[in-house]
Parts: sequence; structure tokens; C-alpha cells
Amino acid sequence: MLRRGMVSRKLIIVGLVIVAVILVGYLIYSQIQFNNQAYKIENFNALWNQSLDDLRNGNTTIIEYCNNRVHDVNLCNQFSGLQYLR
Repeated sequence: MLRRGMVSRKLIIVGLVIVAVILVGYLIYSQIQFNNQAYKIENFNALWNQSLDDLRNGNTTIIEYCNNRVHDVNLCNQFSGLQYLR
């Protein structure tokens, strides 16, 4: 009977260690994903600012700006609407 109790305690401890390792792994994974998302947002904002700056300074045309991956959809829609008025 004493032996059975020790085995069950060892199993409980092993189970708790496994759960702790899984929890730590999940927390590390979620932190990495959060940091990756923050980097993507920061990179998108930098591209947005650069493309608008290029448009304002005349370094790019409105057509090139609208074909860029990062652009103001409303501005490009207004420009497209003006093109159809001609």
C-alpha cells in the first residue's frame, strides 16, 4: 500500500511538470507572436508614412502611389472617380 502511494505521487509530480512545461511553452510562443505582430504594425506604419511622403514631395505619381501595397484607399478611389469624369 505504501508503494502504491509513492507511485501515484510520482505520477502526479510528473504530470504537474509536464503541464508546467506546456504552459511555459505556450506563454513563450504567445509572447513571440505578440512581438511579431507589433513589428508588422510598425513596419506597415513606416511604409505608409514613406509612401505618403513620396507622394507629397512629388517623388511618385498618384498612379504609382495607388499601385503601391500601402496606400490610402479613399484617396485612390476618389482619384479613380475623377478619371471616369473625363
